[in-house]
Amino acid sequence: IVLAIINFALGFLGLLAVIMVIYGGFLYVSSAGNEENVKKAKQILLYAVLGIVIILISFALVNTILGAASGERAA
Repeated sequence: IVLAIINFALGFLGLLAVIMVIYGGFLYVSSAGNEENVKKAKQILLYAVLGIVIILISFALVNTILGAASGERAA
């Protein structure tokens, strides 16, 4: 049950990070050369991509550790 809850939470966070990538891309495209908006968009994109990487690493780590602890084998 714990593994299912953690996987759901990580999936939700992954979806949120993808939405932030889309928002950052939209902000970048619609900045019209405004340096402040370009800087903000690049920062959003950087943090969203870092979030996706952290989420993927934690997903793999949690599934490996909890899967080994429960004795389940991955298909």
